[in-house]
Amino acid sequence: AAQARSSLGPPALEQARQLGIEELHGSLVPDAAPAQGGRASRLSRVQSRCWADQRVRDGLNRARQGDQKAAIERYDAALELCPQHKEGLVGRGAALTNLGKAREALKDFDAALRLDPEDANALKYREIARK
Repeated sequence: AAQARSSLGPPALEQARQLGIEELHGSLVPDAAPAQGGRASRLSRVQSRCWADQRVRDGLNRARQGDQKAAIERYDAALELCPQHKEGLVGRGAALTNLGKAREALKDFDAALRLDPEDANALKYREIARK
């Protein structure tokens, strides 16, 4: 119903679906009824995860360019949005390892492995940091 009243139009709705957004938050849809608590909370988590994913991708790009400090800033921003972002933890740990901060890096790798004990990147980089 909210989508039918949306002034965003079908192209914006289709783009949202392509980004994995199934429902638009009531504040994004003019004249929409207030979002239900559960749905709004779920959407907020999805949006935060999407924004965190983008910051992790930015961090990876900065790390590939050799700017580890800028990469860490992006990973930190991702982890503020989504504290259990496994890729953000692994990326920040790798950047910290590259800066010689193995103790801090090990904390990130251990946190990532608590989320996914089989994560190949976390396991690999944790071994590198331990050397």
